[in-house]
Amino acid sequence: MFEQLGLKTQMIEASQAAKKRYVLKNGKLNLVPGGPKDFFQSDYLSIAQKCRAACEVFIPKSSNPDETVYDFAKRRFGIAVAEKLFDPMIKGIFGGNARRLHLRSVFPKAGQMEQDHGSVFRALMKSKKEKGAVPFKRTLVSFREGMQTVTNALVEKYSSHIRCGVEVQNISAGASGHSRFAIQTSNGSLEADHAILCVPAFAAAKLLESYD
Repeated sequence: MFEQLGLKTQMIEASQAAKKRYVLKNGKLNLVPGGPKDFFQSDYLSIAQKCRAACEVFIPKSSNPDETVYDFAKRRFGIAVAEKLFDPMIKGIFGGNARRLHLRSVFPKAGQMEQDHGSVFRALMKSKKEKGAVPFKRTLVSFREGMQTVTNALVEKYSSHIRCGVEVQNISAGASGHSRFAIQTSNGSLEADHAILCVPAFAAAKLLESYD
């Protein structure tokens, strides 16, 4: 997408030093393990907590499609890993709550590793043997003028489809055989096949009062 928007030359990849991440505990910075080997050599977790995490290879798969990140980590690795590693990781990356964010929404490949290999550790070790890298290696990027560069580029490219400063007043069912939604705005009406509401529930309820 960034290349299609012509932003490739403005992208800045994260420094290699950014691979090292730390968690503050009891006034001390603790290096977050970068892989299975680092995990078991780290002194951030107790021996008992590491042993519980090692049992991950024996934990059966889950069929719950709505499992949260915290519940996934707790089930597979134990409470300590869920609270000491996954919880701060979710706060650092998303500024969110690991107990509320669904695994399939934020870390879909972790869930896929469990389903495909029966174990996250097993998937990581197998992938490293076969490819020399973890199966979901990614590069963090930003832009020289900040992340608003992306929204500015989207507005510029799709300006004919974007209406700013327009209030949506009502959403009703579209005409039979045509669009699914008829949308009344402060600047006229329009029809659409899909409608995404990024508003609080009470606001959405008011907009959809006449939708049948």
